[in-house]
Amino acid sequence: MSLLPRPGGKVPPSGSKKTSGGSPSNGWVDGGNVADSRRIPPYDAAKDKHGGLAPKISYNSSLLPELEVLKAIILREDYLTRLLDMSKRESQYTLVGSMANTLDLIRLTTVEVVEAIAAWRKLQPKHMPFKWYGVNYLLKVPSDLDFMQECDVMVRWLGFSLDRNPFVMPDNLDTRGQVFEPRRPGTPTTSSIDDPFLSVGGLPVAAAAAPVHPMSPTTAAGRKAKTAYETRVLNDEDLVPRPKPAGFQASHPPTTKSKPTVVLPSQIGDLDVLRIREAEKSLLEEEALFGRFKRDLYGRLVP
Repeated sequence: MSLLPRPGGKVPPSGSKKTSGGSPSNGWVDGGNVADSRRIPPYDAAKDKHGGLAPKISYNSSLLPELEVLKAIILREDYLTRLLDMSKRESQYTLVGSMANTLDLIRLTTVEVVEAIAAWRKLQPKHMPFKWYGVNYLLKVPSDLDFMQECDVMVRWLGFSLDRNPFVMPDNLDTRGQVFEPRRPGTPTTSSIDDPFLSVGGLPVAAAAAPVHPMSPTTAAGRKAKTAYETRVLNDEDLVPRPKPAGFQASHPPTTKSKPTVVLPSQIGDLDVLRIREAEKSLLEEEALFGRFKRDLYGRLVP
């Protein structure tokens, strides 16, 4: 027997039963289309094992040191890219200050990278290298600033070489490796007591002077020394200015003497110098364990 709609337009469910009075059974209202709300228990988030609809996100504490290393490396690589772009521009003399500031940032981020990798390594079961694009990053760091050796402006401003010098210090890693050798007298790692800061760079740099062209023999012969008796006073060509041709000014622009560019040196505090020395030891120990990487003619890293 099919169920016919009631005058209200509602169809009772097939499994519903009527009482003797003709009213719907308990648990259904309006003829059985809507369930009684009293049969559904109220939601209690405290008793819910799943914590509601939103899933719980649990952070693994062992991943935090790795994230710190990645953040430090990404920031350092951005500074290296920025410095490489400035070193290839033609107006290098106007960018001495910007390149000096970027070198300071690279020095700081390099120390932070080495310290972050050391903290990450303490949580590893064994001495593992932190790889960046498949390369041990601590072996990549020493030669990252080798390209700056071709930037003559910054080499003259610093006054020392940038070859294997990731911390931009007067002594590169090769020199520091000799200092760290056993049975060798140590050198002071900080500046003097009177001056608690170590100055790096600050030498004035000037643009290269224009080449001096040698004088032709004909011109040299015409400019022979004159005596008092050979010099004319009236209408002398040396005293009366000669009219210059129209194209002379365009072809021979006036030469101005270039002034040296002066940028203040960078100041490194005693505590920062101590952190740099510890980072240098870590890099040298890494090279002693896994070998040294170098750069080829194209700037690629090779073992």
